[in-house]
Amino acid sequence: MLAPLLFTQEINMKKLLLAISIILIPYASLADDIWIFSADWCGPCKSLKSFLKTYHKTLEDQGHRITIVDIDDNPELQRKYNVRAVPTTIVFGDNKNEKDRLEGFSRSGWPSWIQSKTK
Repeated sequence: MLAPLLFTQEINMKKLLLAISIILIPYASLADDIWIFSADWCGPCKSLKSFLKTYHKTLEDQGHRITIVDIDDNPELQRKYNVRAVPTTIVFGDNKNEKDRLEGFSRSGWPSWIQSKTK
């Protein structure tokens, strides 16, 4: 008889609800072309996530996918992509190499930056 699976990680309901629209996964996929490195304790990250609750639809309609990478849960990805500050947005090009990155977030500057990098 197989042993039952044990779940050792508590589900964060806020993250679960946000995951309906924005992918929150422990290991990001290179199929996604916009990665946002974030942390739960980061104020600007919370503002960016709040902003994305509505703005993600614009990006999805243009064929882009967003992955939010929590640096506390994924230190190996933080090191691999040399992320030194959060939030950090990385845009990947068609060849899956890093196209550009932006550290920080402002409601006025981030949308125009992301639109200029995802054309």
